[in-house]
Amino acid sequence: MSVKENPQLTKYILHGGCTSKSKNKDNINFFKETTKDCKRKANVLLIYFADYRRTWEKHYKYDSKMISKMKKKSLKVEFQIAEVKTLREQIKWADVIYIRGGHTRMLVKKLLTVKNWKTLIPGKTIAASSAGTVFSRYVYFHTEGEIVKGLGLLNLKVMCHYEPTQIYKVKKLADVNGSIPLLVLPNYKYQIFYK
Repeated sequence: MSVKENPQLTKYILHGGCTSKSKNKDNINFFKETTKDCKRKANVLLIYFADYRRTWEKHYKYDSKMISKMKKKSLKVEFQIAEVKTLREQIKWADVIYIRGGHTRMLVKKLLTVKNWKTLIPGKTIAASSAGTVFSRYVYFHTEGEIVKGLGLLNLKVMCHYEPTQIYKVKKLADVNGSIPLLVLPNYKYQIFYK
């Protein structure tokens, strides 16, 4: 199943973190996957709300380069950097929404300024790394060791940047609302979901 086959579905690509390693095979495939379902043109919205504004230009240069480099040759790509004031309109414009990680609470606060996400994203691809996985029900906030309630668009609990020494963190997240599936993602790894 793909967004092409069912335009009412949203494609979610959840990445475990560290997308800035450009030579990593999993990261290359992650960036290829972002525009894979677009036909002739892709409007890509880059959301950097999880980091400080002074870093956005550096992120933009890297992310737009990687997405452009990994796309189909025939695909034309246009990029916008998200702004809180125009976010709703930018989401409507976008075919692909890429949310880079950083500070989870900062990101959630700004994303919650948009109401009814579910009505805005059918047929779109949402590619999210690390803190960007806040579209799930709960996210383990690795830098502070706490669990943050996400937007709830995917009924998942997500832990990014997983390493085998962190099994106690996995257990902590697994204990939160035990009926919700748990997704554990090491750096560079990603999973795709359609909803």
